[in-house]
Amino acid sequence: MILEFSIENTYSIKERQTISFEAADDDDDRHVITVGGKKLLKLAAIYGANASGKSNVIKAFNFYIRFILDSFTDLKPHEKISFKPFFFTENPDQLSGFFEIVFYFENTWYKYQIRLNRKMVLNESLSVIENNDEKIIYHFNLFTNEREYTEEDEKLLQFVRSNATFLSTAANLNHTFLGNIYRYLKSLIVSLENIEFLDYTRDRLYNKQIKMGDINKLINKAGIDHAYSAIMEDQTIGEKTPPKFITGTMDKPEKTAQHLTDISYNREEIFFVHTYDKNYVLPFLSESMGTRRFFEIAGPLLDCIHHKKNMFIDEIESSLHDDLLDFFIRTFLENTKESQLLFTTHNQTLLDSELLRNDEIWFVQKDSNGASGLFSLAEFRDVPENVSRRDLYKAGAFGALPRTSRFFKE
Repeated sequence: MILEFSIENTYSIKERQTISFEAADDDDDRHVITVGGKKLLKLAAIYGANASGKSNVIKAFNFYIRFILDSFTDLKPHEKISFKPFFFTENPDQLSGFFEIVFYFENTWYKYQIRLNRKMVLNESLSVIENNDEKIIYHFNLFTNEREYTEEDEKLLQFVRSNATFLSTAANLNHTFLGNIYRYLKSLIVSLENIEFLDYTRDRLYNKQIKMGDINKLINKAGIDHAYSAIMEDQTIGEKTPPKFITGTMDKPEKTAQHLTDISYNREEIFFVHTYDKNYVLPFLSESMGTRRFFEIAGPLLDCIHHKKNMFIDEIESSLHDDLLDFFIRTFLENTKESQLLFTTHNQTLLDSELLRNDEIWFVQKDSNGASGLFSLAEFRDVPENVSRRDLYKAGAFGALPRTSRFFKE
């Protein structure tokens, strides 16, 4: 699990900003889990106006995680790093970006740090945290030429490129310990852009890491229009060749063939089966945006339920009814053990829901220089318990609101 992460000089973030999952109190078993002697939250929700930087928090996190883990294999020698510095400043390309993450692995807390620019990694370190003290596992600093590493690490230095991390290099060259750290982070973090959730869910289904039956149970419990999903092999549709269902079930699939005669689809395509007077089959793209969206994020949700995962979703409520969003978050809270969910949202109804605690609510607001700043609702100590958080937010008590004014035709 993740205790916290920090970002500096990336996208709209200028000064170092930190999101912490450490609980302000521990009186809620559904939201809080004890890990490594610390009380950690399972949720974090980010609010803010459009263009305030909410999405940039997730984009920056995704960039750093992918670079940390995949730079050795994804980048060619001397290829530039796709780092995007804070732009609204003089000479942005001369500034470096910073990322730090504190995570728990095999009964130990670790801190990983990296500083980079578009050309190279400037600073990288991995430390063990024990009794609030840090013990360096390895550390490289281009500015001071400081280096700390083991004898085993030294053998790998000749293979490390300036545009790749030592962690990704060591893992791909079969370093035992660092390989374990690498694989843990690789499996822990669901680092996706919104357009990738469908591919993620589809891949998990095809590789049998999640079951279509479980997705259909979610669809049923969510009350989505008498529907369930299925994956079918590509076959010639005709009177004697009904589609073969790879996953999912139909009571009498042979009776459905007549409804598929005008449908063309690729191998292992996803369909939804709607049951009214009989079964009707629709291709995935013929479904409503809400049904498709729910199917897309059902895969990561089930992954979080069955495995330890950290899932990041931008604009989680996109195309979803308020009650369906409530169902998604409630399902996550009630069925996960050591998974965490961070999402951005404009849904103000959640502010008055018992699904979010004060220390799980974060706000993003830009300053006069265009820099995004993060702060938690838990920092507002004088918020009365019996007052609507939504009303306070709409009244401007926490900031992070769009600055609108009236428009009249001239």
